[in-house]
Amino acid sequence: MSTDHHHDIVIARPMPMVPPTALFQTALFTRHPFLRNFARSLHYSSASLLTTQSPISVFDNVLSPACRAELTSDALYDIGPDVYRRDQGAASPQDVLIESIISGLGGGFNSTREVEWWGKSIYESVEAHRDVDEEAASARGERRYPTHSLIVYLDVEAGVRGPTCVWVPTGDDDDDNGRSALMVVPAIPGRLLVFAGELLHGVPCPALSWLDPVPAHKTKRSGPAMRRVLVLNLWDDYAPEDEEFDYEDWDLEEDEEEDEDEIQGAPIEFFAKKVECEPRQSWQPLALQRPFSTKESDPDSSLPTLTLSTRSHGSDEPLLSPLESASHDEVTQILESESTPRWLWTGAKAGDLGIGVPSLAGSRVERTVLFD
Repeated sequence: MSTDHHHDIVIARPMPMVPPTALFQTALFTRHPFLRNFARSLHYSSASLLTTQSPISVFDNVLSPACRAELTSDALYDIGPDVYRRDQGAASPQDVLIESIISGLGGGFNSTREVEWWGKSIYESVEAHRDVDEEAASARGERRYPTHSLIVYLDVEAGVRGPTCVWVPTGDDDDDNGRSALMVVPAIPGRLLVFAGELLHGVPCPALSWLDPVPAHKTKRSGPAMRRVLVLNLWDDYAPEDEEFDYEDWDLEEDEEEDEDEIQGAPIEFFAKKVECEPRQSWQPLALQRPFSTKESDPDSSLPTLTLSTRSHGSDEPLLSPLESASHDEVTQILESESTPRWLWTGAKAGDLGIGVPSLAGSRVERTVLFD
């Protein structure tokens, strides 16, 4: 990637990236101590809010309307995929945004060396999955996760909820796979979702499509809705590379008819300050309430068990998440919330790291379903 800098203007020639298609090999489950501390905070803390050790954080007002308008403009909008290497400097609008977010997060995030990123432009179902280095797993049996995964919500069509759902295992040491808390985060423009890189996550489309049975009047749309997000995987060492595309063997002189601008992309001119996130002091951290359970407020409650069912990446079997003591109306309100992130207790075995990764015969590309 070549760059020219003129004060606050950056002209970048981004190299194209090919979506990775590596295979993944299942490995044994080992619980991250960070998640174990989180589990204890849920079970034994009497506070109404989660502790600072929570593996999930949500911030609003991270991107200003002007910044989002700039990043989604015809000239600058890009959904990758690509890798931002911090030691090489920011050379694209997305690089500048990513660097500003990492700087804003501060603390342990400053150890990030590389960021694997891509985007989505429309609201579609994303099956439950984990982000992993699949080439390392299939070739060497090595399980590598990003340190953190970030979802940056650039723009969302009015009326679209499009929540991101994240499963957090909360079992004790002797019951690693028994219980989990499901965080439901509505898609809000300018919002930033941050969670531990090994966590299982997905997107229901429509928002109630994981309910069984699915409310019929909630499943029909005339066509795809707009939901523009960027997904950032942070790596302290190195981001996964695409094993099928070797840039070193890519010789532009082999084909005189090939236009260099078409291969490398046309030069992009932008003002760096316009695509940076807001200063950290302007971010609004959201207080994430403890997982919802009617049983805590009404021990005599005898509600029927509701179950969320979604496809699981790498498996033909659905991932079932039985919900604990929550009524249909309460679950509906959480999944269709306009802005407030909420937790649900569930019996899904989210601590099993064999769930949500591709099989040896599968690929990294996730199945998506538009408006079932």
